[in-house]
Amino acid sequence: MYLVCDIGGTNIKSATISEKGVLNNIEISTVPDTYNELLFYILKLQKKYPAIKGISLSCPGIYDPTKEIVTGSSALTYIIDKEFVKDLKKISKIENIKIENDGNCALLGEKWKGGAQECSSAVIFVIGSAVGGGVLYQDKICRGHDLNAGEIGYMLIDNNPKKNKFHSLGGKIGMHALVKDARKIDANIKNGRDLFRKIEKGNELELLVRERIAYLVVAIVNIQYLINPEIIIIGGGVSNSLILKKIFYEELDSLYLNRPFYTSRPNVTFSELGDHANLIGAGYKIINE
Repeated sequence: MYLVCDIGGTNIKSATISEKGVLNNIEISTVPDTYNELLFYILKLQKKYPAIKGISLSCPGIYDPTKEIVTGSSALTYIIDKEFVKDLKKISKIENIKIENDGNCALLGEKWKGGAQECSSAVIFVIGSAVGGGVLYQDKICRGHDLNAGEIGYMLIDNNPKKNKFHSLGGKIGMHALVKDARKIDANIKNGRDLFRKIEKGNELELLVRERIAYLVVAIVNIQYLINPEIIIIGGGVSNSLILKKIFYEELDSLYLNRPFYTSRPNVTFSELGDHANLIGAGYKIINE
């Protein structure tokens, strides 16, 4: 049995996981305010489960596996450049500790127990407050020259370079941006799930979401022609929304209808693991790597 944690910008999810990938004892708490508080929060979890063989963490940010540190682009700024693994080993007295970028963990979870089990190449778009992702190529996580491969949210989309106007994919379809714009239509919308519940065919919210999902479709087709993976997975907290799936596939059909010479169509599916993908991927990291 192992302890796995999914550290987000706001909440931290934890669980124990078996060698077979079964999650138990799932808990959700608010992320601690400081680095030291985070360390001792994980230590507190460890003491609750004294039989654990190791600890594996899914974290926001660029992870450097050679230095075992998060180097940047993290929603949790206080973990950047800290010797996270070394410090945890010191206070926990456990040597078997792993850490991985959260988008990569989501993809590893899908590779182990989700939609990418039979695939050696796959890409995941993780739609949360922002947009993360991961790339699997020849059964290995693709990190890139400076470890930024798979940071799909930074993809530039809907741009006018001559006027110096650029928009990132995360700024278009991340829930923070999308919910902010949706509140201009309905001030009572609290989050992404609330937004998708209030969509009705032809209403302003549906038109807004359809416009934004069209950008996601464009990004996915770009990935299709860049990497040509066996599968592209859409994950994140809203990935189980039926209306999101319906709009996505309609917009994908529309793009290919208007681009008949585009003959390579992506195999797109929605996450089978939902909110648990990162925890399961963190488990894969420590059990199978």
